[in-house]
Parts: sequence; C-alpha cells; structure tokens
Amino acid sequence: MAQYTVLRDGRLTAKDPLIVPPNDSMGGIAVSPDGCSVYVTQSFLPGSEHVPAARRAATALPARAAGLRQPVTPGRAVLQYSVEPHTGRLTPMSAPSAPSGRVPVGIAVSSDRRSAYVANALDDTISQYRVDHRTGALSPNNPATVPSGDNPIRVAISSDGRSVYVTNSGGNSISQYSIDRRTGALSPKTPATVAAPGQPTGIAMTPDGRNVYVAVRAGLLHYTVDAASGRLTPGSPSFIPVGIAPNAVAVAPDGRSAYVGFQDGIAQFTIDRSTGQPTPKTPPVVPVGTNRFPDVSAITITPDGRNAYVTSGNAESTTAFQFSIDHRTGTLAPKVPADVPAGFTQNAVVVTPHKACHR
Repeated sequence: MAQYTVLRDGRLTAKDPLIVPPNDSMGGIAVSPDGCSVYVTQSFLPGSEHVPAARRAATALPARAAGLRQPVTPGRAVLQYSVEPHTGRLTPMSAPSAPSGRVPVGIAVSSDRRSAYVANALDDTISQYRVDHRTGALSPNNPATVPSGDNPIRVAISSDGRSVYVTNSGGNSISQYSIDRRTGALSPKTPATVAAPGQPTGIAMTPDGRNVYVAVRAGLLHYTVDAASGRLTPGSPSFIPVGIAPNAVAVAPDGRSAYVGFQDGIAQFTIDRSTGQPTPKTPPVVPVGTNRFPDVSAITITPDGRNAYVTSGNAESTTAFQFSIDHRTGTLAPKVPADVPAGFTQNAVVVTPHKACHR
C-alpha cells in the first residue's frame, strides 16, 4: 500500500516510507469519516489453496492481484491502521486486523463512524462490524455476516446512513439492505436484490442519495433511489454505453459529474440534476497514462472536488495517476507530472478528509 501527502495544488508527493507492508493482494480500502482510521481488505495471500479460476476472475481485481499467475490462498482479514495526526502516515492498530470471510474485496464505513461492511467474494456474504469510537478498531457485529448474492464485490452506503448496496458480479445483481440505526446490523430490503446484468463491479451514489451508478460489462447502469424505502429502480434509460470492461465509478462531491474507469481510460459524464441521467462530457473519454489499455481499477476525488486520483489495473503498471478537475465543466486534465510511483497491484485508492485527525 502506497501513502502520499496531497500538496496545496493537489499534486501527490510520496510519504516516507512510500510503501506500507504487507505487500499482499489488497482488494479495497476505506477511510473513516474523521480521517483517523484506514481499513484495507486482504483479498489474497501467497499459497496453494485451490481457488476456482472463475471465482478469482469474478473479483474484478487485476490479474496479478487475483492470483491468476500464481498459487494463492484466499485472504480472510481486514487490516486496520491509525492515521498519525501530524504526518498522515499509517501505523497498524494494536489489533492489526479483524476477521472477514474469504476473499474480502469492497469495504465501506458509515458516515456516523459506528459501522463498517465488507464484501466477501468467495463466501457470498457481507461481514458487518462495529467501529470502536475511541480507537477505530473493528469488531464483528451480531451476526458477523449476512448473505449476499453470488460474488459480492463492492459496497456503497447511502448518505443518510439507512441503506447499503452491494454489487454481485457473479449473480448479475445488486443486494440492497436496510441498516438498523441502533445496532448497524443489515437486513434485506424487499426485494433483496435488483437485476444488474453484465457482471456488476464498481458502484457510486450521488451525494443527495437519489441516484446509484454501477459499472457493468461495456457500460454503466443508472438506478433511482426511493426516498422512503431506499429501494432501487432502474432509470430511464437504465444503460449508458461506456466501453470495454468498466470497473471503477466515482461521483463528484457536488453531484454534477460522474467518472467511469474502463479498459481505455476514464469516461466522464455530466449528471442531470433533476433526473440523475449521465450524458457524456466533451471529450467523452480521457486517456490515463501512456499505456494503450490502462485498465482503470479505482478513482477517488478530493472532498473539495478539485482533484482526482486513479489506479491502473494493468499488470505491468507501477504508477498511480493524478488529474485536476475543472470547477466549471467537471472535465479532467492530467497534472504535471501525470503519474507518481505506486508499486504493483493497484486495486483501490482513497483520500482522507482535509482536517487532520483529532480523536
């Protein structure tokens, strides 16, 4: 895992050290809303346990990360780190990990800092945790897991803290849950899933909680959210073409723009504020680096909406990418330099809040 300082102009500069161990295949990352804790899912470990190739491929992680080139053992942990207030450097918590199901991938933390949820791709479950308000450490909720669809990958929590949505890549569906406001435990909505044809992976919501966007094979699915129940309904139209192998989705903090990472770069859209429908910006696609097929794996945007950081799932990539966002149009432009050293196996990226951690 690589760690950086964000300069005033949004450029990244490496912390010392740049790489925080371990160097195993990580699937997802999340930061607590107060910026004091970072959580990383440990998807795969070196080993020889049999993991079906179809299961590994369905995690939507890059080939190197998904263990397609070497024997692997499924990971079963969420690594947890404290953020040093003055430097932003990561240090393992006194309990360096929390147990998860097999091959944990996506992770999300609730806005009230009380709960966290992890998608376990090999077990078809969601691990649910309580977050210690003082230390940030995770402990299993009761029950520790709830069922999901086939091959759950990414997790999103609604801004009002009432709903959780999980993309099920193998099941071509999205699981939707209600959150118990007292305990943080999940319960399935009715219906428990909605269709999402095309092996759904990345998921993002508008800040107002009215729209959900999901990356699927060759495109983006749009759903509207019922204000009372939190249930998803396909938009009209529900499918927006993007390109080959979309994986990452991000929405700007002002809710006016959406970005979809796919094989050839980043597709950028303007969001209609009344309907939530995305329409392509000009240009519709922004290249990422000099590789013809960057295979964008993750996108994150700074809280002020002025900068975007991107990881590449290309097996040979060792850099992450940085962009400026035009405050008027929402279009992306590469910074100078356009990339920074990052190491192999880039599956996720996150930015801490502007304010330093004070717990």
